Amino acid sequence: MIDIVDPHNPALGDSAAKLRGLADYAGLHGGSLGRIEAAIMVGEVLVRINLMDENIRTEAFKVVTSADVEAIFRERGTSKREDA
Repeated sequence: MIDIVDPHNPALGDSAAKLRGLADYAGLHGGSLGRIEAAIMVGEVLVRINLMDENIRTEAFKVVTSADVEAIFRERGTSKREDA
């Protein structure tokens, strides 16, 4: 089974469009993959969102700005210390 874990950088101007595109891909092809996640680093903490979750995808389709991208990770993300 193949997984996709896509690193994002909310500071880049195209991060919202890329997140929406990955959410669209997850909706179309998620059934044939193990997991589809987007991830950002917040300090030393890796924060991920699960784009296999339809509710998170719905929120991802609404992101327009870098602030929106950061908000979805902050509100819906799970975190794990990089050194853990």
